Amino acid sequence: MDKLIEYCQARYNAELEYKFSLSNIICWALFIITLHSFYQLKIPTLIHGINTINMKLVTDLDTGILPTITISQLILSFLFVAIITWLSRKFSEGLFYLFCLKSDFGQLIIDITLTFMKKDTPISKSDLENKALPTLEKNQKKLKQTKSISEIALAISACSLSGLEFNLINIGTALAGLIIFAIITWRSFHFFIEEVLPYFVAVNYSTGKLTELKSSFNSSS
Repeated sequence: MDKLIEYCQARYNAELEYKFSLSNIICWALFIITLHSFYQLKIPTLIHGINTINMKLVTDLDTGILPTITISQLILSFLFVAIITWLSRKFSEGLFYLFCLKSDFGQLIIDITLTFMKKDTPISKSDLENKALPTLEKNQKKLKQTKSISEIALAISACSLSGLEFNLINIGTALAGLIIFAIITWRSFHFFIEEVLPYFVAVNYSTGKLTELKSSFNSSS
């Protein structure tokens, strides 16, 4: 079963391979707003800062926040986005390992694998590809959107503590962000196993590219 679990984890990571997205921009903006709130406006909490700063202040290129950013702050903001992306991936890997320890995980993967290995005719393969590919692409998009939301939750958690104001509101915001990240990530594993992996298997089975999964399945049997 270890080989099959390794394959599933590798496939999950491949589905969420890093690509620049809107979530990166939102995380960057959150960090810039955080710096301005804590160190320029001296606002004690991130929530208060977000409620106080309006969109004009964020987008105004003449008198807004952006013209006041120093080079060091700009570098820090890019570094922050990179760290959030890295932490999101590492936390997800750890949570995925815990998800794999569930008693029904192994049987679920075996059932999915067997579904697309029972028949081996050109007609069934063609039918599988035509039906599975559109659903696979739609579900892959949903999975990436889920990942983006979880990254934003993690960024909010980190931003709430970056001002070194350890009051109850900031600590509560940080904990809430981590909990939301964990819940969304955990649910994304279910979605991946139930709504992405089966269609990925179907598409690759229909094109004869299922060698790696077959090897993992046979090794785990």
